[in-house]
Amino acid sequence: MMGPGDGATKQDTENAYKLDRLITEQNWVLLTGGRNVGALDTLSRSAKKLDG
Repeated sequence: MMGPGDGATKQDTENAYKLDRLITEQNWVLLTGGRNVGALDTLSRSAKKLDG
């Protein structure tokens, strides 16, 4: 997964959370660059929260 980092908008992070929820529900594997800002941070935190 690639997405906006420092310039991520609130909409970007909301979309990332929704996407991660859908990925988790399907038991798919998501790979990101792992940055701790923006959309990638949201995905990592969401996956942990959702036990993904």
